[in-house]
Amino acid sequence: MKIRITPLEMLAYSLARELRDGEIAFVGQGHPIVAACLAKKFFAPNLRILMEGGIYGSEPYRPPWHIADLTATRGCLMLTDFAGVFLGILSRGFVDVGILGCSQIDKYGNINTTVVGDYFSPVLRLPGSGGAHEVGSFSKRLLITMAGGRFVEKLDYVTTPGWLDGGDSRRKAGLPGGPEALITKKAIFRFHPETKEMYLDARYPWVSVEEIRKEIPWDLKVAEDGVKVAPLPTPEQLRFIREFSPLTALRRDYYLMEKITERHWMLEPSEEPLLTRIVEIRDEDREAIKRRIEEKRRARGSFFKKEIERWRASGQ
Repeated sequence: MKIRITPLEMLAYSLARELRDGEIAFVGQGHPIVAACLAKKFFAPNLRILMEGGIYGSEPYRPPWHIADLTATRGCLMLTDFAGVFLGILSRGFVDVGILGCSQIDKYGNINTTVVGDYFSPVLRLPGSGGAHEVGSFSKRLLITMAGGRFVEKLDYVTTPGWLDGGDSRRKAGLPGGPEALITKKAIFRFHPETKEMYLDARYPWVSVEEIRKEIPWDLKVAEDGVKVAPLPTPEQLRFIREFSPLTALRRDYYLMEKITERHWMLEPSEEPLLTRIVEIRDEDREAIKRRIEEKRRARGSFFKKEIERWRASGQ
């Protein structure tokens, strides 16, 4: 049977396969929580999920809307706070694996999620560290995802340390752990055990090595035993992803910029492939949704422009 799968679904599935049974995993929102719940269902039933807002060991029934979403407390083993998470658990070495996203990444797995361009005159201001610096510094191992970021020779800002300058530089800095894998929408990268330089380990079935190389600004190395083809999820695993988080199969900006009626995400029992049904719905009104998104963006930009002008005029 031919399986239709989106790049983000493949990212979530590949990430889930990296999680191990019995681990404590520091998991953020979005595809990391999808991957963690998928792992618990199929690969690692004793995985313990830790969320930044203080929820530990829960069994979420849907992706949380924020880091302390109370619906994510179902079956949890403990509820604590930020201090409990970062000082009592993470910095004391109890987190086995951390999962972080990146906007920029270099060949040694150092991450930028702070700013593009000059810090004081940026091209783009990014969300910042949050708890990413601590997760990257104190987790026993780190899994990095890149859903829309960029490979660079030199970061504009180092938010989270990876292997620093490679070799033993991270150990000399007194940091434990370190990046183990980078998972993108096209491939899986790992880090050489000695040099700590990133190399291509596996590609997704529809992507060529040459296509991946085009996005890398340095001479990308490949696995010594050759680039593998990453396995696809089973129909049952894919169905879990789509029923747990239908938005993982769709374009994220539609969800962020437009509150679409619930009927678009309803998944009635059916023998038809779920993605086919969802995409058919999306294609019918894709252009109309794009226009509404653009209108909202313009309206929001106009609002902030007026607020800035008012603030300047007040002389504050």
